[in-house]
Amino acid sequence: WQLKNTKLTFEGIEIEPKLVERFFSLIEKKRLEEKVVVVEKDLRECNLSKATVIFLYLLPEAIEEIAPKLLKEFQRGCRIVSNTWGIKGWEAHKTGSFGAFYQNK
Repeated sequence: WQLKNTKLTFEGIEIEPKLVERFFSLIEKKRLEEKVVVVEKDLRECNLSKATVIFLYLLPEAIEEIAPKLLKEFQRGCRIVSNTWGIKGWEAHKTGSFGAFYQNK
């Protein structure tokens, strides 16, 4: 959690209330309230046009549903990172493995 020393800010969008509570707890535990915010919303209803990076942790069906919205709203240069599954019909510019993303400490 090296986020404290960066000028970047992060906004998470999550539809499941229990996951939002869990994220709030982790953010508070790591003292990242000034850097990270999580909102309880449906991604399909959010404006993504100001995002510079979009990280998707969705099942393939949900990715396929959200793909037209991404195409319509994301700005040139925006990076879209998808956990596990790609976006049907899109060619990845780069793929990689980053190891364990979440550590329960």
